[in-house]
Amino acid sequence: MKLVIALPVYNEEKSLPPLLARIRESMRGAAPPYRVVAVDDGSTDRSLAIAQSFASLMPLHVLRHATNQGLGRTIRDALLWAAQNCSDNDFVVTLDADNSQPPERIPEMLERLKAGVDVVIASRYAPGARTLNVPFHRRLLSCLGNLTYRIRFPVRGVRDYTCGFRAYRAGILRRGFREYGASLVRSRGFECMGEILVRLRVLGATFAEVFFTLDYGAKAGPSKMRLWRAIAGNLRVLTASPRFYAKNR
Repeated sequence: MKLVIALPVYNEEKSLPPLLARIRESMRGAAPPYRVVAVDDGSTDRSLAIAQSFASLMPLHVLRHATNQGLGRTIRDALLWAAQNCSDNDFVVTLDADNSQPPERIPEMLERLKAGVDVVIASRYAPGARTLNVPFHRRLLSCLGNLTYRIRFPVRGVRDYTCGFRAYRAGILRRGFREYGASLVRSRGFECMGEILVRLRVLGATFAEVFFTLDYGAKAGPSKMRLWRAIAGNLRVLTASPRFYAKNR
């Protein structure tokens, strides 16, 4: 049994060192053994070199896009690498590379997977969760967006459909790629997280949530999310026809 921690990276030269140090510390002596896979999405700063330098300090593998392709393609490639390099009983965690999500929550997420669910979401809306230094308009839009997902695609135990901090059983990802191929993640933008959740819902995956503290104050730079583009992308996912989520496409 092993753990893959997948990081989509784009111009995070300031945030990446403290995040990787936190991962290394939080995984010290942890079971199962872990490996980080960092997918650099055509960064124009020193992110790639920084990730490569950490490979001598911790178990870390680097993938690279020569040009920026967007979060959807980056998450897809990270999950595909994990699915190809894991067995069904292994675990896969995704989290943002901007240091706003605490890797210290990973052990509890793994315990929930071990208890039998397929996907554990670090949720901004679970009891005990906190959101720090996030502008009011972004919090409001996030609440409205996730409420719309809950109405359109109700999933037992899920309040947060769009957060990228998740833990998966590798088996459900491997099945997702068998059923959907590369179309498991068709979206290019931040809406990919909602799309992945809905596709795994179609496969009958089970879900749970744990609380966490999202702290935008830990970011070393501005958000990569273009707000109106993200809204438009999520609306496409929410209003897509059933054929969009059909298997074997």
